Amino acid sequence: MSNETADQSGVAWQRRAETGLLKALIETVREVLLKPESFFQKLRPSNSLAEPFMFFIIVFLIAFIANQVLNKFILRQGPAAAFTVGYTLGTVGITMVSIFLWSGWMHLFVRLFGGKGSYQQTFAILSYATATQIVSFIPFLGGWIAGIWNAYAAIIGYKKIHQLSVGKACFAYILAFSILLIGFVGLAGSYLQAMKGMRSRPADVTSTPLVK
Repeated sequence: MSNETADQSGVAWQRRAETGLLKALIETVREVLLKPESFFQKLRPSNSLAEPFMFFIIVFLIAFIANQVLNKFILRQGPAAAFTVGYTLGTVGITMVSIFLWSGWMHLFVRLFGGKGSYQQTFAILSYATATQIVSFIPFLGGWIAGIWNAYAAIIGYKKIHQLSVGKACFAYILAFSILLIGFVGLAGSYLQAMKGMRSRPADVTSTPLVK
């Protein structure tokens, strides 16, 4: 089993029934941000996706609401539909699905580089690494900071739980991310090219013969 030296008491989020939800949330976020090696060392192995998924959703909603409040009411940059039910549910729904797909994609590369853990553990790593989204509301640089910090936390998780070297963990993350990014850019380029072609195509004009 991977992460055999993990503290059997688990991390704060795994002890939330004892410490309380809010305290466990704050402590987990703090430790992922500041002490990721210690956090993933103590993370108790589990085959359940529910526990990390709950943490992921709560952190995402906090970050999402904070970003919308900042953009809409402070920076005046938010979309008009920022707080409509459709916009919120759509964003939450896509995000809920994407974490499962993202974990599957990342796990493929973790295994490619010799990772020892399970899909459930990769899912847990990426879910807890989402704690970095707490800083995403910082104007202008927040998204970049959160993204880089997220990658760092995930790489540490690969190292501790999948028993990869730092080099292999970095390569697994960077390669998976790069291929996905190239794929998205390629699809976006093809779509824009197709749209450009449609706009430049002359409209069909039906000529009406002159009647003398």
